Amino acid sequence: MGSKLQWSVFPRVCTWAKLHDKKAGKNFFLFNAHLDYESEKQASANTQHLYGVARVSQMQIILRKIKEISHLSDPVFITGDWNTDFYPNDPLQRLMAEQWTLTEISEKVRGPRSHDVTYTGFGAEKWEGNWKPNRIDWIYMHTPQDSHLRVTKHDVIETPKGKGDNGLDTRPSDHSPIVVDFKWE
Repeated sequence: MGSKLQWSVFPRVCTWAKLHDKKAGKNFFLFNAHLDYESEKQASANTQHLYGVARVSQMQIILRKIKEISHLSDPVFITGDWNTDFYPNDPLQRLMAEQWTLTEISEKVRGPRSHDVTYTGFGAEKWEGNWKPNRIDWIYMHTPQDSHLRVTKHDVIETPKGKGDNGLDTRPSDHSPIVVDFKWE
């Protein structure tokens, strides 16, 4: 069951798990959310001030719950489709930057990645207007100083485009998967 804020179009949920690495004997938390995508359409009809307010409000609730559940004593990964490509001065990006020691995970890894586009739009190449594939799926992490957790890989896996016998796109999703490897030191 999800909850719906005043500016949201649909109810939203955040799933979470406390996981235990048996080999390392350490715990970590994973939180995943799909944030609102329609609030801009409603807001722009009313006032520019509300731009992105649903996503920011949703993430404020999630961050409060993360502190309550995890106590920030173990590493925390926050993942999901946040429906923003973090344009300059994006309010959600500012919120994430102000929280504890949250870091966008690709910043933790240096080296080549295939690409950063996560939203492909299932044939959106045919859509009208200014739409273009972009990155709206994110992984942030919080690592307490004594956790000794290091991210070793971050990549967005490009799923090949193709047509099935029925003429439909054969990609498994309109989003490309993000892969992260990490190790305890």
